[in-house]
Formats: sequence, structure tokens, C-alpha cells
Amino acid sequence: MFHVAYGLYFERQSDGSVRILKRVDGKPDSDIIMDVTVDPSTWGSIMASVCGPGENGDTFRRAELFHQFGRYERKPAICMTLDPVGG
Repeated sequence: MFHVAYGLYFERQSDGSVRILKRVDGKPDSDIIMDVTVDPSTWGSIMASVCGPGENGDTFRRAELFHQFGRYERKPAICMTLDPVGG
């Protein structure tokens, strides 16, 4: 899990959702006081809403693609069959 600060931890799940934990004192073994999992679209919305221009259709689409594939644009469909993550 990625520890930001103040006991906040983030972890990507295998289905693309993101688990967010808040621990009492920030130590990895301390009690959990919050445990929320957001779906991939909600995570894309969170990312888009805190970017410079704010959330709109374009920033949401780009954030969602970046979260799912590690890039802002998908490769053409013919490339997707050979390289689905766009490496």
C-alpha cells in the first residue's frame, strides 16, 4: 500500500478499484479507522476533479484511461489486440 501521510494508505485492487485506509497513527500495524473502496470510474472522477482545469468530460476520460491503462489515449483497436495495456 502507498502511504501518503497522516495514516492515509492507498492500494489499487485487481479490478481497478482503489482501496483507501486511514490508520490511527499512520503505522502500518495500527488500528484501521476508515476503510473505503471506490470503483475505477469514481477514482477517475476524483483524479479529474483535482487536476488544474477541474473535472469535465475530457479530463474525466483522460484520468480514467490513465488509471486503467497508464496512458491518456488508447492505441488503435488493432494494437489493442496485440498490446492491451498500451505498453
